[in-house]
Amino acid sequence: MHDEEKTKEQLIDELAQARQLIRELEEASSRSRPMEGALEENEERYRRITSAITDYIFTVYVEDGVASRTLHTPVCEPVTGYTAEEFNQDPFLWFNMVVEEDQERVRAHIAGILRGEDRGAIEHRILRKDGSVRWVSNTPVLHHDPGGRLISYDGVIRDITERKQAEEELQKLASLVRYSSELVNLATLDGRMIFLNETGCRMLGICPDDVEQVSISQVIPDHLHEKLQGELLPALMSGGTWEGELQYRNLETGRLTDVHAITFTITDQGTGAPLFLANVSQDITERKRAEEEKRRLETQLIQSHKMEALGTLAGGIAHDFNNILSAIIAYAQRGMQNAPDTDKVRKSLDEILKVSGRARDLVKQILAFSRRTTHEYTQVKLDATIKESLKMLRAILPKTIEIRQSLPTNGWVMADATQMHQVVMNLCANAAQAMGEWGGVLEVGLNKVLVNEGVEVLDLGLPPGPYVRLTISDSGHGMPPEVLARIFDPYFTTKEKGRGTGLGLSVVHGIVKSHKGAITCRSVQGEGTTFEIFLPEVEFKREAAAPLAEGTRPKLNGTERILFIDDEQILVKAVKEGLRYLGYRVVTRTSSMAALELFRKHHDRFDLVISDVIMPAMTGDRLAQELLKIRRDIPIILCTGYSEHMTEAKARDLGVRDYFMKPLEIEDLAKTIRRVLDAK
Repeated sequence: MHDEEKTKEQLIDELAQARQLIRELEEASSRSRPMEGALEENEERYRRITSAITDYIFTVYVEDGVASRTLHTPVCEPVTGYTAEEFNQDPFLWFNMVVEEDQERVRAHIAGILRGEDRGAIEHRILRKDGSVRWVSNTPVLHHDPGGRLISYDGVIRDITERKQAEEELQKLASLVRYSSELVNLATLDGRMIFLNETGCRMLGICPDDVEQVSISQVIPDHLHEKLQGELLPALMSGGTWEGELQYRNLETGRLTDVHAITFTITDQGTGAPLFLANVSQDITERKRAEEEKRRLETQLIQSHKMEALGTLAGGIAHDFNNILSAIIAYAQRGMQNAPDTDKVRKSLDEILKVSGRARDLVKQILAFSRRTTHEYTQVKLDATIKESLKMLRAILPKTIEIRQSLPTNGWVMADATQMHQVVMNLCANAAQAMGEWGGVLEVGLNKVLVNEGVEVLDLGLPPGPYVRLTISDSGHGMPPEVLARIFDPYFTTKEKGRGTGLGLSVVHGIVKSHKGAITCRSVQGEGTTFEIFLPEVEFKREAAAPLAEGTRPKLNGTERILFIDDEQILVKAVKEGLRYLGYRVVTRTSSMAALELFRKHHDRFDLVISDVIMPAMTGDRLAQELLKIRRDIPIILCTGYSEHMTEAKARDLGVRDYFMKPLEIEDLAKTIRRVLDAK
């Protein structure tokens, strides 16, 4: 590596000394032979001076504008691989070393010099003796005689290979910075920008020509200035690095961009004093949106799992309660059959049956919440159902509440009309309570909407298609975000103790989901609350009812032999007594395994089998499959309070004749028994 510290002026001075020696040599050569010793001494001085120069220097002598001979210093060998003797023997060796792609430029440069033009330095590549390529800088120094004629010129050759390589790397780095997808910025210590790459200009809405007119504080939104002054700048002023998330404001549009920034200080290598502030920022707006969407979906998933877990609990409770309720109803009906019409006991039993009816409706609500019940889904004209509900509400709501209804649509849905009535009553009652004693406006609207593929589908979780939308709004006090996030949680309520169980909206949520719909809620404190319910619209089809003969009453009695299986002892006893009262011969078992063993031994003695679905050891559907293997024509009725995996369609696919939902009422069960047996 040559000494890069020497300036061009220093080299010229050294060459001037050498040139002075040459003149002395020429003068000595014109004198007599006694001066030969002095000539040799001066030539030796020339060699010492030129060899001391670290750059490679050669001299070209010119006669009549043509190069006549050359003189090369020994330093030529480390640069070119050739010795001075090789160069002196071949005047064209230097030009032949120039790589082919650069020869035209070098030839033009030499031609200009020979014409006496001071062409300045030229940079080109040479091919060393060992075949390697090096970059050199060739700086000519011209010498003229007193008449102004060019008599020679010196070429100062400096190996600049490492510099050119560094420049290439720097150029690559500059291109990388310029076209980087990340913002790259350089600023003064007081925050004034002095460089911003193309990505940064686009992100911040800054014209490249205006970069130096912008300060960092202008692109940092106001709410982050405290973070900038209290956290970021102190870290940089101490010579450290700050890394974290920021937001930048686009100066043209005002749009905020979320970024992950790495900011550091460029310091003086000698003193360590800070010189500039450097910053590299990556746009993480999409990532932030994705994270927010992930959090939203996780919240929905947690909510879904919570509802599923509570639904499983509710289903289990409903199953046990249905068995108890079935026994209560069966015994009450049995008592009604035996009690005289005027007996006070009959009146008490009648009250028990009424209360049992309310309990049965409560179980249906629990099963609606758990989404494990079957309902009577029919074509429902939703606007008619809503109008009936509002008539009832008008009678019970305070006069301070104004009811406004907009029900122009005749949208039809497949629904359980009773449950739709329950949904409207629940939401309107909640709205009335939100408005309180001062009253307000309750608005109920119905219209048809088309849910398209896209954001709306994602938000609602619904497949695209036509829907009927029910909207219920109030002008009440509204809800804060933390309450809004939990309104569909079971047992969550903001009412004072004794005024609510927190099951209302969770039941509404379960009903809507069981109807393949969606429910949303918007609320702002002080501005009211709006619920929207989306239900799939169906095309109305009129169904012809089968005519019944006048005075026809379904047959309930029978004499057939029935095998009844249920693991609830009290229910088994109640059903057995009820069916025996109607004339049936009933054999009972509380174990499905015991029932299967009995049937294997006496399969020809039974006309019908009735089994619960949920039983230990062997479920009712598995029992039905085993019974049908033994006797293919045996009629089977399955009954259950709920089942996660069993439906009426699945039961019929197994060969089961009918499917009965608890609680069991003897009269309804007897109708089903007769329908199955008579069909056989």
